[in-house]
Amino acid sequence: MDRPRRTRGFTLVELLIVIGIIGLLITLLMPTITKATQTVRAVRTRATIKQLGIALENFRADFGAFPPSEYVAATDANISTGAAKLVYYLSGPANSGWGFGGGGLMPFGSSTSASVGGATRTYGPYYRTSKEDVRYRTVGSNAYPVGFLDAYKPAGVILYFVSRRSTAGAITYEWKDCNLSGSTTEPPPAYARANFATNAFFEDCVGIKAMVVLPGQPAVARYLRADYMLISPGGDGRYGAVRWREDGTAEPVLRKDGEYDDIANWN
Repeated sequence: MDRPRRTRGFTLVELLIVIGIIGLLITLLMPTITKATQTVRAVRTRATIKQLGIALENFRADFGAFPPSEYVAATDANISTGAAKLVYYLSGPANSGWGFGGGGLMPFGSSTSASVGGATRTYGPYYRTSKEDVRYRTVGSNAYPVGFLDAYKPAGVILYFVSRRSTAGAITYEWKDCNLSGSTTEPPPAYARANFATNAFFEDCVGIKAMVVLPGQPAVARYLRADYMLISPGGDGRYGAVRWREDGTAEPVLRKDGEYDDIANWN
């Protein structure tokens, strides 16, 4: 009678060698996988910013101006920052646009008949997205949108700044519109980072040069865009340039002195 053949399995040494090879391959491939993932997220974030830009242009075509971005905590606490105003104006008060869709409300005023020919139709919404792509602030039992999110993990809020004219006619931006430095009456939003803590870091991020002096004219700031700015903090989750400390924390620095991976509507 023939004896049954025994199937030879892996020995412990062979199994450890296979596990070691797999671990080595994962270690070698991880940077490539991470880089590819970050590239995909950057592409998606740029697409989001492009779509927001189209939405802003459509809003202006209907109402003659871009949504405001002024930080005014005392009068509109639930839409106190530029990022929150961007959600409010592009989506409408009920997330269904303005006019008929917004219950008769129109931007820049609550009249049902005085603005842009009145609420004779629905305007917008100019940008549609899922709730997962919006950051909310909970107050009591209510959740208020405070900004559209980029595609990174963890997601960053896309900041919004609209330009305005100074009394001398020069184009200006107000860095406090993002409220990243906080205010005297309320703390900074949960998504805030140390960057843009002063106007100097903001100007360094969004300006062509800090100041430009033309013959016979006063010194004026020049910006990368003259209409509006949309800014994602990028993969590091921090706006502007940063320098990483030995303990793993970051500090804001000028662009020439640190890393800069923000994604905006000018790059």
